[in-house]
Amino acid sequence: YHGATPALLLFGPWYLITRHDFPENFAAFLFALGGYLFLAALFIRVFSSLSIRLPLGLYILFLLALGVGQSVPFLLHRAKVYEVAIACGYFCLGSGFYFLFRLLAVSKRSGLWGVLAGIYFGLAIG
Repeated sequence: YHGATPALLLFGPWYLITRHDFPENFAAFLFALGGYLFLAALFIRVFSSLSIRLPLGLYILFLLALGVGQSVPFLLHRAKVYEVAIACGYFCLGSGFYFLFRLLAVSKRSGLWGVLAGIYFGLAIG
């Protein structure tokens, strides 16, 4: 199963621009990296909004555990067809939670964060 969302976000635009297929293993890596970056940004925003100051070593350890303490490194071991869809879902959920937190954490609510959260949560289904 290859899902429609990876084709919509990455494979389709790449093919329209270059007329070549995008490598599936690199696509899974890009989606996994993007998901990690959104979750790391969410982690940083949550801690800064709570005014919690951590030592730098513990902060780095938390970010490292966020990256390797889950199933994504195992998923990237052999990224073929359905692993790309799983990595894309991880990316969409991570970005959806990041945008949702941005919407809920600020006092001046911008509808843009809500729209982006809804779009990415909807794309996670695909």
